[in-house]
Amino acid sequence: ARGGGFKVFSVRATPETSHEPWALLRALLRAVFGLKAGETPAALHEKLERGVVALADPASVAGLAQTAAFIEQLLGAGAGAGEALTMSWSRPLDQTARDRVSYHLERFLLNVARRTPLVVELKDLHWADEASLGAIAQVVRDNPRLPFLCLCVTRPDLFDRLPGWIEEIPHASRLDLHPLSRSESAAFVEEVLGKVADLPSALRDLIVEKAEGNPYYIEELIKVLVEDGVIVQGEPHWRVQMARLEELHVPSTLTGLVQSRLDGLPAEERTVLQRAAMAGRSFWESALTGMDAADGASIEVSSALDSLARRDLVHPHETSVFSGTREYSFRSTILREVVLDSIPKSLQRAYHARVAAWMSMRTEDRPGEHAALIARHFELGGEMAEAARFYQAAGDHAIRISAFSDAKTFFTRALEIKPMDRWAADDEVKLRLRLGEAFWNLGENAEAQDHLSIALEMARAGQDQARQAEGLYLLAQVAVRQGVLDLARSYLEESLEVSHLEDVSAQAKALYGLGDVAWRRQEYEEARGHLGAALVMARDMGDQDLELFCLNRLGSVAQSLGDYAAAQRHLEDCRTLALETANRERLAAVLNSLGEVLMQSGELGEAKAHFQESLALARAVGLHMACVNALINLGYVTAQMGQLADSEGHLSEALQDAFASNEVGFVLRAVAGFAWLKHLAGDREGSLALLGLALKHPFSDAGVQECAQPALEAIQVNFTPEALARGMEAGLKLDLDEIVSELLCGGLEARE
Repeated sequence: ARGGGFKVFSVRATPETSHEPWALLRALLRAVFGLKAGETPAALHEKLERGVVALADPASVAGLAQTAAFIEQLLGAGAGAGEALTMSWSRPLDQTARDRVSYHLERFLLNVARRTPLVVELKDLHWADEASLGAIAQVVRDNPRLPFLCLCVTRPDLFDRLPGWIEEIPHASRLDLHPLSRSESAAFVEEVLGKVADLPSALRDLIVEKAEGNPYYIEELIKVLVEDGVIVQGEPHWRVQMARLEELHVPSTLTGLVQSRLDGLPAEERTVLQRAAMAGRSFWESALTGMDAADGASIEVSSALDSLARRDLVHPHETSVFSGTREYSFRSTILREVVLDSIPKSLQRAYHARVAAWMSMRTEDRPGEHAALIARHFELGGEMAEAARFYQAAGDHAIRISAFSDAKTFFTRALEIKPMDRWAADDEVKLRLRLGEAFWNLGENAEAQDHLSIALEMARAGQDQARQAEGLYLLAQVAVRQGVLDLARSYLEESLEVSHLEDVSAQAKALYGLGDVAWRRQEYEEARGHLGAALVMARDMGDQDLELFCLNRLGSVAQSLGDYAAAQRHLEDCRTLALETANRERLAAVLNSLGEVLMQSGELGEAKAHFQESLALARAVGLHMACVNALINLGYVTAQMGQLADSEGHLSEALQDAFASNEVGFVLRAVAGFAWLKHLAGDREGSLALLGLALKHPFSDAGVQECAQPALEAIQVNFTPEALARGMEAGLKLDLDEIVSELLCGGLEARE
């Protein structure tokens, strides 16, 4: 759409898609580019290319190819030619898709707005999915000078769900609409009935009294009065028959008023409304036509919809999400709810099944985009096998866009409702692997391990080597998180053994995992060999995410070996690639690693700045453990700078978060930091015991050893070798859980 010197786009959130990740944003992008649901990936790709050229600043079109490809994936099409949004088992550490969506949305809007100012109207925002809300808020918050007006219409329910959403956006204004006063209501009645030559005060007062300040009630009551002949429309004036008003019963509630309008409809139009209500707030003509078999009625749907539109009960859309059929929406949510309440339960099941079948046929080229809604319709229609299939497709789509909480919900529901006699073993293996991946990304390690272990045993029983390799790799990631490095190595070695030689991705991931474990075990030459091989394979495959992980860990290995020039080279290469691919999660990680190199080189101010930037990025993206890592390093660098209160604050926050997530390695790093602080505070024996606990704990790894090294060097000058050994041995007798509790409660005062 186009306004005076600016572009206007309007989309509406719906209750049916409120739990679909990025549903509102996808609707907005479809409106911007004129896309249809169910279009082939080739057609969608062509429209996106044309749309970018038509909308964006001509000087920026060439640079938006990656953004167009990213939008293409978000809409459920193929990978395209640009950056992949896909999340798969082979790279479960990459949790940046949410941030990438915001980045590319911002990039696109900035380029469009350079050419034409934008107005976006978002209706019924209380039904919007949280992923879309977060992306839109971030774009507006980060670009206060962007010529972009976002007009949001919502019920107060939104602020019950997200209390601080509007407050987090600078320059945003909130306008609360209160009930109309009696004088405002009277003025509104007179405006709507402006064609009545001499409006009777009794009629006006009746409408005002009944409405109680609700303008929608005023509109609906006037329509009832027109339909019942109290108000007679004509040209140039309307007239009022007050005698008929005395015969009319006016319902006292808005629901009753809407029901009275529905009661007066012809039977065919009521049936069409019932079919439409089951499809959703928005619906499609051909979907309703296909429901004849559900209710046994043969209806001319097109003419019925025309009549309902004239009655202002439904509104036709200028364009349709699905090609080849007209799209409509109910005039109000209340109207649809009243219609839904009038449908018999037995008929509801049949309607749901028909809607699901129609939508699945229309989206077969891109099933992921609407899979959750289709699954829900199939489930309510009693077709559980199909519902489970589409819930699994919805979960796969959620994994691809890093909506892990949604993925967990969809996969769990598929597992719950799938009829056992229709369940192939391979389907369950795949489902449990995906469910384990979702749990792992959410930090729920025990649940991840349960599902992955079951999947692995089933894959072994079915001699499915590819699934075995996948399950073993994911179980290794869980074991690394839990600090059980021997178990992680055995999983990775078996994954490498069972994967086919032609499965280069599986081989490369296993090699990266083995390199990571070797580094944690301080086996640096072995780590460098595995990581170097994985890096070559990643570059050959064009897997930039794996390349980033390999470069960052190779930097860690070089740092551990004291080769700071090589560490700097690997990490700078990693930072450059992270910036090129808009991978802010990897950028946060490499900034942290660069800060560690700077800290070891004595450049404390520069190191602190890197850690602070890493922390800010990690918080913006929502990367829990990256925040913990940055906080620990801030604790160490501020301790060296003599800023002990700041150091204790950073370490306490990191310790609390790491302990709550059962991330033992990070817990031990924080404990080693507290050992250093105790030493600086004069508690030498206490510092030595804590250092012994951190260094000699069974789950201590290279990260812990390197974190503890400066503290050890500072502490050991005050002890003879024998006293140092005895003091550190005393740390073995300490209980880690008790020490964490004491440190969090008493800080540096603990155990003095």
